[in-house]
Amino acid sequence: SPAGRVIIQVRRDVDGPGAILPGMVLHRDDGGFSDAAQDVMNGGPLHVSHPARPQQADRQRGG
Repeated sequence: SPAGRVIIQVRRDVDGPGAILPGMVLHRDDGGFSDAAQDVMNGGPLHVSHPARPQQADRQRGG
């Protein structure tokens, strides 16, 4: 089913293009939380990357 909520984040004085990033599935078909959602709720990192910007590891490698 379509998303019931959309989270939008903006930052003042940040240059560069904006982007709509891929969403994260919160619930499985059986109604339980997805593995990714469960990891975040248990204190794990939320992995979000901007498609137009190199990742930290790429910058360190010079990519």
